[in-house]
Amino acid sequence: MRPVWIPPTTAARRRHGTSVTDPEANHVHGYSGNGLRALTGWAIAQLLETESFSEDERRQLAGTTPHAFRHTFGTQASAAGVPLEVAQKVLGHASLQTTTLYAQAEKKRVRRELAGYFDQLHTPDDLGNGP
Repeated sequence: MRPVWIPPTTAARRRHGTSVTDPEANHVHGYSGNGLRALTGWAIAQLLETESFSEDERRQLAGTTPHAFRHTFGTQASAAGVPLEVAQKVLGHASLQTTTLYAQAEKKRVRRELAGYFDQLHTPDDLGNGP
């Protein structure tokens, strides 16, 4: 994986939509999509070589994308109580509303878990309907 770097040629600047006349405006930060895909592919290959997975798990893992890792981070950060504005900054979201989607996913998971817990509390025996 390598940081995104735009060659200082006029043609490259035009191709990447950066300023041809202002070199200071050409500082691009981040990583290329291809670099992230390569890193993800390498990490998955390492996991598949060193860990044992079922065939279904292997197929699912093989189809994992950088975006899936990003989404997992956002969801887990929300579950761990990381403030939304911190997650927003790390994920690079322009809008806090975008980051809020991860918190909503976590709230849904919590509701599902609690529903399962309360379902276990109210078995037919507890309601007087059992044998």
